[in-house]
Amino acid sequence: MARKRIEIIYIGLFVLLTSLGMVSCTQDTYDDQEHVTEQMIDVRFSVDEISANRYQITTNSNKYVISNYWDLGDGTGFSTGGNSFELFLPDAGEYEIKHKVIVAGGILSSEASSMVNVETIRSNFWKFNQRR
Repeated sequence: MARKRIEIIYIGLFVLLTSLGMVSCTQDTYDDQEHVTEQMIDVRFSVDEISANRYQITTNSNKYVISNYWDLGDGTGFSTGGNSFELFLPDAGEYEIKHKVIVAGGILSSEASSMVNVETIRSNFWKFNQRR
């Protein structure tokens, strides 16, 4: 008797949790009741040089973007970041900066990238010693 009662409780919990899962998993919609698509977001960004080896990175993100993912071209891959941040690149070379976003419907496959070319910076000390 007790075993049958436990089986009924487990079956009831299974049905309840399954039905809640089906109801709660719907794609997010917005003001116009359309599904979020790639055309509705903007993954582009700007790279502005602040000073030697320092850059200001700013996205064109809109209301659909939940979070930003950045690959700073240093070999570490994508990691989370903000809409705007300062980037310091200490070594000379070319860096491909990439940006992806997560929107209400999930990660979109579109991606934007920009090349940053960092020149070798000579300090005043180095210039002074070269003149001797």
